Amino acid sequence: MKPDNFEKKSVRKANNNKYNKRIVSLIALSAVVVSTCAVTKNISADNKEKSSNVSVELNVEKLERDKVKIELENFTPVIKSLQLSLKIDGNAKFREDSIKWLVESYADESSSDLKTHVKMGNDKKSMEIFIVSSEPLVKNGGTIEICEINVEKDSVGKSAYSIEANVNAEGESYSYVINDTNRQVSGIDMANLSEEKLTINSLPVISLKNSPAIADGIIIVSKGDTFDAKSYIEVNDEEDGEISVDEVTVTGKVDTKKVGTYSIKYSVNDSEGDEVTLVQTVMVEEVNANNATPPTITINNNGQGDGKLVVTEGKVGNLLDLITAVDYLGRTINVNIEGNYDLNVAGEYKITLVATDRLGNESRKDIVLTVEKAPVVPDQPDQPTQPDQPDQPTQPDQPDQPTQPDQPEQPGQPDQPTQPDQPEQPGQPDGSGSANNNENNGTNNSTDNNGTNNNTTSNNITNTDSEKKNELPKTGQGVFYGVIVAIAAAIIGSGIYLVTKKKKK
Repeated sequence: MKPDNFEKKSVRKANNNKYNKRIVSLIALSAVVVSTCAVTKNISADNKEKSSNVSVELNVEKLERDKVKIELENFTPVIKSLQLSLKIDGNAKFREDSIKWLVESYADESSSDLKTHVKMGNDKKSMEIFIVSSEPLVKNGGTIEICEINVEKDSVGKSAYSIEANVNAEGESYSYVINDTNRQVSGIDMANLSEEKLTINSLPVISLKNSPAIADGIIIVSKGDTFDAKSYIEVNDEEDGEISVDEVTVTGKVDTKKVGTYSIKYSVNDSEGDEVTLVQTVMVEEVNANNATPPTITINNNGQGDGKLVVTEGKVGNLLDLITAVDYLGRTINVNIEGNYDLNVAGEYKITLVATDRLGNESRKDIVLTVEKAPVVPDQPDQPTQPDQPDQPTQPDQPDQPTQPDQPEQPGQPDQPTQPDQPEQPGQPDGSGSANNNENNGTNNSTDNNGTNNNTTSNNITNTDSEKKNELPKTGQGVFYGVIVAIAAAIIGSGIYLVTKKKKK
């Protein structure tokens, strides 16, 4: 084989290998893109399906290291009572004594009857919330704020957790009463749609160092200088302590060959996986060091004089709050204090204030710090205790009402006296009758008829007397009877007289 042909064949083979590698790389990249799109689509579809199947959307927001806020989002019904059943998934539990209620009703404060209650599970990993009111619960843009509550670790280790819907003994996750109709609605289709895990953890803090190169919170770099972004920061974490700047990621570029303003971003994660970022401004400037003047230090000493600073014992926390310094461009720079002093102990202290700009220009100022003794504030006298209210006198028993005396019986009406029978009027005696009678009177029993007549007369007189004894005489009648008797007696007497006189003759 000729050398030229061999060389051409080798070149073609090398080109084919390069081409094949490019094809393989392209195929692999395509597979990654397709897989990523598929996963994203599946996640999106899952979230969409989950959202469409949820009637009550639970939202949990982390407020502080160990404090969260619980609320309902995208909630449309107007309700006046609510019951929620919640649980913690992960290494955390609720702190029952830390709950702060946020829910409100539309009733006036003076007439509000809103009542809230929480029932904790024995393990403090579940709780039921009860809210009752006669007026609608306040809802802002579809959001009902329920409460804030603290959580704590359930055991050692990482504290990742989430708060989810639970199902209570009645088989419900939520229950509420609609305001207008008083209809009760309950179900289990409540969910926290967030996939983010919460932690009982403080976020790391990225801060700028106390450096002369920092003015007004901006990193200042001279044109042509090298720039090391991590040399200007420090990172601290409440749980992890100081975190090495080697763990910090920096994005963004600064071109020190060009004057201008740039932006970079610092990012760092702590041991719990919580991430924090800091966006920082960097300025590249061209400066003639010969024109830069030393920094100016100013003391806010309330007119005590340029070399004096007077404070009251225990009243100032940070002395640097009373001191400022600016560079030759009027930008605020840091001040350092040399010398020992104690803001909580009265006395005089000699200290030195030092300010240095990024160009190395330094200003120093010696002052006398006077810490005055705090005036003694007399103790507030104890408030006199209010005397006990005397017992209210008891009301005396009401006397018994006197009973009404019995009504006396009404005396009966006396019987009306009966009217006596009218006596028969005696007949006028004729002459013969008188003679016969006179004759018969001379003989005791001359005839039976006479005897019978006498007896009849006697009986009549006796009956009449008896009746008179039983009758009550009346005034008019008594006189009348008296007159009749008198006349009868006179007639009889006259008859007897005449008979007697005749016999004598």
